[in-house]
Order: sequence, then C-alpha cells, then structure tokens
Amino acid sequence: MRRYFLNFNDDDKDLFIGGSDFHHIKNVLRLNLGDKLEVVSYDKLFTCQIDEFLEDKVKLTILEKKNLTNKKLKIRLFQALAKGEKLDFICQKATELGADEIIIFESSRTVVKLDKKRLEKKLERLNKITIEASKQCKRNKIPLVKGGIDIKEIEGENLFCFYENSKKSLKDFLYNKNFTEINIIIGPEGGFSEEEIEILRSKGAEILSLGPRILRTETAGLAAIAISQYELGDMGE
Repeated sequence: MRRYFLNFNDDDKDLFIGGSDFHHIKNVLRLNLGDKLEVVSYDKLFTCQIDEFLEDKVKLTILEKKNLTNKKLKIRLFQALAKGEKLDFICQKATELGADEIIIFESSRTVVKLDKKRLEKKLERLNKITIEASKQCKRNKIPLVKGGIDIKEIEGENLFCFYENSKKSLKDFLYNKNFTEINIIIGPEGGFSEEEIEILRSKGAEILSLGPRILRTETAGLAAIAISQYELGDMGE
C-alpha cells in the first residue's frame, strides 16, 4: 500500500487528501474506489479505503488504526553544501537509511555559496525530496532539512566527524556503545581544513574514519548512517 502523511484528528471516521497527493492518487497511480492506502498522522498509522473522488480531493474511510513505535536511534546529519544535485541524492538516501534531521552548513572549502534567497529555494526542494522518499520507503516520520549555519555553529551530543587522516574507525568506536542519539558531520568536496577539525574537536566531536578509502561527500554520510544503524539502530535486526 502507498503511504501518505497528513495530520488530522484521529477521532474522525473519514478524512480527505487534496493537493499534489490527490493528483498522485487519482491521475498517476489511478487508484479506484475501494483501493487501500496508508496515512501517517503524528504517531499513528491508519489503513484507509478510498470512498469517494471529489473535484479536488479524495475521501477516505479509516479501516484500522495503530500506534507507531519510536526508532531506537535518532540520527542528525550535518552535511556541508555540495555542488550540483549531490544534496538531492544525499537527502533522498539519508531519508531511506533513517536520518531524522539533515542540517546543511558552510565550511571554508565549500565550493557552493548560496545567498538567503537561493538557500531558501534549495531547502524547499530538499524538503520535497525527503517527503517523497519518506512515502516510498514507508518512514513513520519525515526528516526535516534545515540550513544556513556555519561550521562553528554545529552543536549536539555524540558528534562524529569523519576525516581522512583519522585512524579511529567508526565501527570500532561504536563497539559496546548504547547511544540513542548521534550527530554525523560530513565535509564538502574538498574535505575539512585542520583548523576546522580542531574547532569540531573542541566541541567534543570524535574524529573518526570510514576506512582506508576516501569517500565522496555524497557517499560518506550515507556510509556513516548505515554503519551506525547496523551497530546501534534497527538495520541489524
């Protein structure tokens, strides 16, 4: 069943989906009366049946409701600005792998520089991508993409920064750990400067390695999320 996200009062017996989701249901998927789909609202999952197609929305009847369980591991990805459509790919795949929040930041070696207007447009696009990815992979919650911060503004518990000169592997570091929240920091195409590594170290960040190969910025964060999910989250279950 296809999954959609819609916040509503779960005491209602019927609900309505409009906008682009209505267009997708009616004209792209070409679903019919009686077909079923899933709707996530806050912390609940509803199994619904298409009851009626109106002019600009579809009416659904709720068949079943169940509470959703929380993820074992909360993951925040701090991702440096990247060229072209790399951020599109990163946000889509990070959503599939279970990132809960993606924060875009600038560093000294960031190739792309965005003014406020271009950044807002970029974030709008990236949030649309995470919504669609969440539907496709049946996430229970849509990750939020934010931006506009400098590397010096990165904060959080369990900060993991990945640096090609580090000899401490993420896998070994996570052994026998019981973290429930982690913050992954990934640099731009040119990597971090030594000064930036020291800034992050002063914030308590662990400077870690993802192995002997140097990964691209669009690969590193995804590898770090996957390893963390396997060691601490729900990917190893």
